[in-house]
Amino acid sequence: GERDAVVAHVLGTCAGYVYSDVHTVATIMARLGLAANGCSRVVQTVDAMFIFSTVFLIQSRCGRVVILCYRGTEPGELANWLGDAEVGLESDTLPLSDGVEKVRVHAGFHRNVRATLLPVMGQLAVALQGRSLLDHDTRVEHPLEALYVTGHSLGGAMALLLALTLSGSSIHRSIAHRLRAVYTFGQPMTIAGPLPHATDA
Repeated sequence: GERDAVVAHVLGTCAGYVYSDVHTVATIMARLGLAANGCSRVVQTVDAMFIFSTVFLIQSRCGRVVILCYRGTEPGELANWLGDAEVGLESDTLPLSDGVEKVRVHAGFHRNVRATLLPVMGQLAVALQGRSLLDHDTRVEHPLEALYVTGHSLGGAMALLLALTLSGSSIHRSIAHRLRAVYTFGQPMTIAGPLPHATDA
């Protein structure tokens, strides 16, 4: 449960380099010890809805470890900044692990997570089956055992919301059990607080 300096260094480096391309991320992660990794990317952009969701998944050569990293706000993209500020008339809600209590979360951040959630879960399911993220027909030595989630800025907020989504959903339980840690860097306020309990009529 305590912060691990090595994990923090690897994930922090990853969170910085996901502002580049797949080849660069794969190269940097290889230099950090994940040689011959499989690096894939999921992207969804809808300018008019302020959706800018970019996710990198880095799978270790043996298949045991996957790092999932969200790209954060891109400095040159004004629409990114508008999406960060946009919370809508109401906050979105997420159930917690007990399925009863819910929390209010930033609607703009949550919308970005949902935009790429299905393909991301599809990629993690592939890893869970012991297959390569680069070529789904190729087997790796081991199925996914340890998932690490990270991100910087907007990416950090999305990383946190993904973890909450996994913990609050029975559908993704097998993947949630592999979640080992979430490290965020420069994460903005994401959770507004618990919802007030409804009173009986």
